[in-house]
Amino acid sequence: MKIDARYAEREIDISATAAVFAVLEERLRAFAESEQLAMLIEADCQSSPEPYPYRARRLLLRKRAQLLHVHCEDEQLIFEGCPAAFIAMANHMPSAEGEDSPGAGYHIHFDNVGAPETIAEDCPCMVFCVLEDI
Repeated sequence: MKIDARYAEREIDISATAAVFAVLEERLRAFAESEQLAMLIEADCQSSPEPYPYRARRLLLRKRAQLLHVHCEDEQLIFEGCPAAFIAMANHMPSAEGEDSPGAGYHIHFDNVGAPETIAEDCPCMVFCVLEDI
C-alpha cells in the first residue's frame, strides 16, 4: 500500500490517495472489531522525509486498554490504543469515494485537542493528507 508516513517529535504526517485511505480505513475498522492484538501494515514509503526528519516504512497497530498513543521506533510508527480509538481514527480518514472524494491537498488533523476522549495528551498530532491520484 502506497503510504508516505513521515514524522517529527510532535507531528506525524500520513499521506496517501483517497483510495488508499479508504483501504486503510477498512483495515482499521476490521482490526478494531477483530480478536487480533496486533497488525502490521507496510507503508511502502519511497519519498524523502522532507520537511520531517524521519520516515516510517511500517505502521504497527497494537490493542491496549488505553487512549490512542503513537510513537516511533526502528522506522515504524506504533499506534497503541483501545478498539474505540482505532474506530475513531478510521472515522477521521479522508477516504470518501466518487463525487465526495477529497481532492489532492486536502488534510485532516487528528489530535488530543480535537479528540481528548480518544487520544492521549502526549500523543503527537496526526495529519492525514490526500495525494493526487496518478
